[in-house]
Amino acid sequence: MDGDHDLSAAAYALGALEGKERSAFLRKLEASEALQEEVQLWQNRLAQLESFTEMVEPDSSDWHAVSRQLGFTTSGTRSIHEHEAIWIHFEPGVDIKYLQVDPVSAARTALLRMEPGCSVSSHPHDQTEHCVVLQGDVTLDQHRLSRGDLHIAPAGTLHSEIHSEGGCLLLLHWEPKTT
Repeated sequence: MDGDHDLSAAAYALGALEGKERSAFLRKLEASEALQEEVQLWQNRLAQLESFTEMVEPDSSDWHAVSRQLGFTTSGTRSIHEHEAIWIHFEPGVDIKYLQVDPVSAARTALLRMEPGCSVSSHPHDQTEHCVVLQGDVTLDQHRLSRGDLHIAPAGTLHSEIHSEGGCLLLLHWEPKTT
């Protein structure tokens, strides 16, 4: 199993894949016995940890130490450097790199890279998604966008196929989920 599949299988087993990422992974999972085995291995590894853990509220000094290790400043800001995140295979010719994920609100920020001629399948949005084209071109719901353009897909909407003729690099941000 290659590193991308191993990482995707781990993310799936942890419950960290949502929306279109989860849908794309499930399509791959259905078609690949090797990927199914990898997910099962991760689920077994994680299940073993459950008997050794209990819920504990962290001490505030512990939280401050963790915050410093994660790169938060005393003002609460944070910088994420390019090398701190990895590209994950999403669909053929399409990779995603999560720069920030808030496990509580499900807000996240990512880069999406599409090779020329590649597409992302139709998918629903359970969160409002902001998409800024950093490089190249992309067509979203019959809107052809290029460098500097912004597309907003409100929660509850559906994207038809997303396609890039010349390839692109997109900055995506999903707003926090509302209950």
